[in-house]
Amino acid sequence: MTRVDTSFMQLPGKVDNEGYNGYPKPMLLKEFRMTRCFVVLASLLFLLFSGLSHTPVASARGPSADPFAIPRGLEPAVTFWKAIFLKYDSTQLVFFDPRNMSKIYQVVEARQGAKTRRVIRSVRARLMRRGIPSHRIKVQRGISERFAAGVRRSGRYMAHMRKVFSARGLPVELTYLPLVESSFRNDARSFRGAVGMWQFMPSTGRRYMRVTRLVDERRDPMEATRAAARLLQDNYRELGTWPLAVTAYNHGRAGMRRAVRRLGTRDIVTIIRRYRSRTFKFASKNFYAEFLAAVHIMREIERHLPSVRFDPLVHLDEIRLTKRVAVSTLLRHSQVSRAEFLTWNPALSRRASWLPKGYRLKAPGLQSQWFRKALAGIGPMPSFPYHVVSRGDTLSELAKVYRTSATAIQSLNGLRSAHRLRVGQRLEIPGKSSVKRSVARPVTRRPSRVVERPRTKDGSFHVVSRGDTLWDIARSYGTSARAIQSANSLASVRRLRPGQRLAIPGDSSPDRSLKRVVKSPRIYHRVRRGETLSTIADRYRVSPAAIQRANSIRNRHRIRVGQRLRIPGAQS
Repeated sequence: MTRVDTSFMQLPGKVDNEGYNGYPKPMLLKEFRMTRCFVVLASLLFLLFSGLSHTPVASARGPSADPFAIPRGLEPAVTFWKAIFLKYDSTQLVFFDPRNMSKIYQVVEARQGAKTRRVIRSVRARLMRRGIPSHRIKVQRGISERFAAGVRRSGRYMAHMRKVFSARGLPVELTYLPLVESSFRNDARSFRGAVGMWQFMPSTGRRYMRVTRLVDERRDPMEATRAAARLLQDNYRELGTWPLAVTAYNHGRAGMRRAVRRLGTRDIVTIIRRYRSRTFKFASKNFYAEFLAAVHIMREIERHLPSVRFDPLVHLDEIRLTKRVAVSTLLRHSQVSRAEFLTWNPALSRRASWLPKGYRLKAPGLQSQWFRKALAGIGPMPSFPYHVVSRGDTLSELAKVYRTSATAIQSLNGLRSAHRLRVGQRLEIPGKSSVKRSVARPVTRRPSRVVERPRTKDGSFHVVSRGDTLWDIARSYGTSARAIQSANSLASVRRLRPGQRLAIPGDSSPDRSLKRVVKSPRIYHRVRRGETLSTIADRYRVSPAAIQRANSIRNRHRIRVGQRLRIPGAQS
């Protein structure tokens, strides 16, 4: 404790039993108390300001010097995962207590195969006979070989990844997450549909990069790294701590937000121990501990894996496309084989026939110069009309309508099968067509599913979409609902089914009707995690009841992530 010199406060004079400098004794006690209070107050102020002067300023990375120090209470879990990553190989099964991961019951040799389940059942039964309850028995296979291979592969991308995270002011230790997610394998794919080195799910990936049949940037290490940096930064901005932000990478931002709200704390250890949820299970609870184990291993990699050798860094130049380009034309002008091209650009499907505008083309230094010269001499790719699939549509039928071939439509859209179309899917139509493609619209807008049919003496056809009413169709074609009902012998004006074809009487033409519909395109919204009908309605300035009626939703409190909702009468 800092000692305060109070000698300067001593008053001269002689002290005797009668008083102080002639003052009576009561005055002496009063002066003494005042002096003592002043000394205590001065001491407190001195300590306060001296403590503030030595307090480190919080960096942009977080409030502490080490944002990924192991929290108290999480040490057993981190030690356990270190052992799984370094000590136990894929032939060993580790039986342990999930609530106290420092307690390992038994390690059994069992190679992967049909006998593994039999071994697990046998060991579990033996442990239960010893009085251990089943919920206190968990088994984990070692992954030391896989972890070492991931460390070796990380050398191909680590320098580039650190630049991406540093440019955003993020801790570079976050670049070790792929060791936990995929062992730095670009071709990794989980049974739930997560793809690539960073294991993005389709719904999350579409918010940060291109995820289509032809271009899936989750498989591109650099594009996925940029997306992961943005996602982790968004998690941190909303949740406030790196333990929560990293756990949200696995469990979801909305899930961690619910945990914080329910428990009233942001402490990760408390949340792991006390939070109960149907989806917050062993994997999510241990995700941050696994990440910390990987971080602390990589910080001392020479001590933990002295024999590991990192793969050489992959150097690829990036060319951002300012126009849509046909792959065949680009390869023909640059003299690069398709196999090499796809190796450098793993985001592209093998069936990709064109590259979208804004795509970052990857190639080594010399080949990138060839591509730049080729792109300078290639004109813009023609824009094709598109068709939105309705119920009952087939490729062969569409090919007849648009006077092209089913194979050409399949090739242009990169379809694996000509027999698998989904309602709402947008297909580009090669060749000439009387249906003109409109200018770019927001992704939430979709044109009405109008298919041009051969004209009849009564007029044209309209293919019913979900949510269509006879009055809406009649207003679009400039006719009456009763006339359409009579022309199609409908028993009721209220019973329409998606995919149903209605003959439109009168002199309304498909071109004019399409033009009317394009003027007032329908607006759709894809539900995201955490959204409700009320928040969606506020965004589009409509009522929740209107959205509920337009989409035949029985319970307005039950909408699912990824559900597509039609927004009636929205103001864009």
